[in-house]
Amino acid sequence: MLDRLPSGHSYESSTLSIRLDQEEAVVLAQRPSLVTTESATVGTTTTEMSAALESFAKIGAQRTRVVQTTRRTILPLITPENRGADGFGWHYQAQDGTPLLPQPETVQALIELPREVTELSGAISGETLVSFHRYGVLTKSRAIPLAAAVRFQLPLGPAR
Repeated sequence: MLDRLPSGHSYESSTLSIRLDQEEAVVLAQRPSLVTTESATVGTTTTEMSAALESFAKIGAQRTRVVQTTRRTILPLITPENRGADGFGWHYQAQDGTPLLPQPETVQALIELPREVTELSGAISGETLVSFHRYGVLTKSRAIPLAAAVRFQLPLGPAR
């Protein structure tokens, strides 16, 4: 989860990276796989009417209505990244000027391993891009955590 930032600072993007120790591990699927938060719908309706007045006068009328709906939310664009042997992860990108917010996120990865592997281990790291105004100019700065990567070990059930 992202930490709260000082006033006037906001997160532009954030990347979560996971690198596995097992070279034979294959990431088969990641969730979320792609999340976009904007959709637009445009519909046009045209109606033509004509009427005969008396025997030789004709009045024609045409009416056109255009309906456009755009839905935006404060959710980020989420893109999975699979870099093969260099690991995998997710990239979160702010949209429409709405910064990323410190909130819990859930991600999942389906990883294929050989039957004889009894432990999954590796390292998790993160990186963010923070924007803020300095001397009246919008500045973007890359921020990395104090600990470059956090190690993890996950014991797996016995092979059957």
